Amino acid sequence: MLLLVKANAKLLCGNMSVGTAVAASDGAAIAVASAGVGGDCKKIRSATAHERPGPTSLLLVSRSHAETEVDYPPTRMECAVSSTQKFLVQQHITTSKHQANKQLNSKQRQLFLTQPTTSNVRSEFNIDLCRSLISADIPLYKLKNKVFREFLEKYTQHTIPDESTLRKTYAPSIYDETIQKIRDEIKDSSIWVSIDETPDKEGRLVGNVVIGLLSEQYSERILLHCDVLEKCNNKTIVKLFNEAMGILWPKGIMYDNVLFFISDAAPYMVKAGQALSVVYPKLTHFTCVAHAFHRVAEVVRDNFLK
Repeated sequence: MLLLVKANAKLLCGNMSVGTAVAASDGAAIAVASAGVGGDCKKIRSATAHERPGPTSLLLVSRSHAETEVDYPPTRMECAVSSTQKFLVQQHITTSKHQANKQLNSKQRQLFLTQPTTSNVRSEFNIDLCRSLISADIPLYKLKNKVFREFLEKYTQHTIPDESTLRKTYAPSIYDETIQKIRDEIKDSSIWVSIDETPDKEGRLVGNVVIGLLSEQYSERILLHCDVLEKCNNKTIVKLFNEAMGILWPKGIMYDNVLFFISDAAPYMVKAGQALSVVYPKLTHFTCVAHAFHRVAEVVRDNFLK
């Protein structure tokens, strides 16, 4: 991608990943851009030194005509090339100087969030650390504790990453690994599902979906899905139930393999069970026996105050 400035007839050597680019120089400048080598140049806009205060300020114009300001370091190389004749520009591009500057600018190019850098390359220690903290129910923000960090660095001889690094770079992959293990364990077996909601310390209603295998041998209970509910009613419970089944069977929910739905005896849970029974033909809804005993005890206490 060529960067041309008509006012001082300079070619900024290097490639840009956007559609076109123009640069403002000192004094009034008319910016032109080319879509490629030998492409037809057209006038994009006029720029003055007042609008673009620095010689290193670039105005990037994408193919969708969206404009974004990007500042490049002052080490960017410039070569004086006449822009009156097209063959002079083409001749300059084949020179070793242009190719060397092109390589230099490619190394110094701006890195975006989606591009990998040396600071976020995955390491085995970091992923093991993240997995250990999550498995032990230790919040990742505990790594902000100075004493804890110094202890880990002293006895592990590793640089301890920031908690945001673990949360953004490593926790998602650990989640995917865990979900895949659950899928491999369940496969196409019959399961039971239990849902309950509870408020957290910030007052948000968090719905939890627990599942288990229906087999002759004892099976561990598995926390499959958690989500914050906008409201606690039968509609949000049905949505949460279906989302959890979609996570378990992403290629298609096995409706006939969900046999039992266990919940408390709240009216909205009863309505949710009735709605789910239409979609899951073999589903039977059981309300929690302990919750029923609690409600019986409340009635007894209300009727026999003494």
